[in-house]
Amino acid sequence: MQFGQPIAVHVYQGAVLPPHSTLLAEYLCDGSSCPNPGVTKLVLHDEARFIELDQRDGTNHRAIYSAVSEALKDASKRNATDVHISLVSRFVWGQITGNQGVKKLESELVKVVRLASRFRSVTWHLVEPPFTVSTGTVATLRALRRIAP
Repeated sequence: MQFGQPIAVHVYQGAVLPPHSTLLAEYLCDGSSCPNPGVTKLVLHDEARFIELDQRDGTNHRAIYSAVSEALKDASKRNATDVHISLVSRFVWGQITGNQGVKKLESELVKVVRLASRFRSVTWHLVEPPFTVSTGTVATLRALRRIAP
């Protein structure tokens, strides 16, 4: 499933798994906080639905990292071998793919890399609106955040 208009793609090769077993899990991950820092809202959508996540305290970028971590945990529970994650944040996408420096968010990046290493591959998609989700097409990032639980 393509969640938004693709801007860039990066593939991370992880664990060596038997070639005959393949299960793909796909997610759209985003997050925000209000104020920044403040109470965060995590946006996580798999192929079929929004996944409701608890609110936490943090920043916009920490919220996105939390959504990515939750997506990778969910994919692991589903015994996925390969994962596609679509991100809206150029900054977080850049950090995860090694194209952006990491300062304050290093612990979040290490956690995501550790979780990603469980899968044969994780493909990181940088996307922009419009977004395609289970409820239909969403024209803006603000609208996406509004309809997420």
